[in-house]
Amino acid sequence: MKRFRPSFATKGQMVLALLLTCLFTVTALGQVTTGSLRGSVADPTGAMLPGATVSVVNNATGAERSAETGNSGTFDFQALQPGTYTVTVDTRGFRRAVVRDVIVSVGSAAQLNIPLEVGPPSETVTVAASQEVINQTSPTLTNVINTRQVVDLPLGGRNPVELAALQAGIAVIGNDTRGASVGGLRQTAVNLTQDGINAMDNFVKT
Repeated sequence: MKRFRPSFATKGQMVLALLLTCLFTVTALGQVTTGSLRGSVADPTGAMLPGATVSVVNNATGAERSAETGNSGTFDFQALQPGTYTVTVDTRGFRRAVVRDVIVSVGSAAQLNIPLEVGPPSETVTVAASQEVINQTSPTLTNVINTRQVVDLPLGGRNPVELAALQAGIAVIGNDTRGASVGGLRQTAVNLTQDGINAMDNFVKT
């Protein structure tokens, strides 16, 4: 019976394959294609309500996720697909609260504070204007340019990346938006992705 002993080249190929797998895994973990939604549930006096059931439904796909508020009356939904959601809160002794048109954007955390009214759970109250426009949980500047803006805004070079030059925290030298400085970083520190996938030439960083 013959035993197979891997040669040095075979061992090297195995190590190389393992290293490449690790690198690809790190790259995949660094890609952000989802957003998050966090917030709190309170009673009419402003006291936080633990144990309330919070459900979020994607208006476009119908995908639903549920969770209960913790001891501090807060909830946190991670890895949500960007889109518009309807949020429903149910708990004993309070009317059901429904918040419509909650916007979750890619790479950002939406903040939602939901007040409940005392009453039977069979009654539903539609809550309006409870989504915070100012992000108080992260110092990161983010903005989403929607399809309507890409279509309507004039682009001389027909390149939607030029719209990034209109955002806060971006310094453009001349007309080179791809070589802009973001947040005071060097140009080589900027990375451009499309649908969460690297769209850069990493050799020359363009």
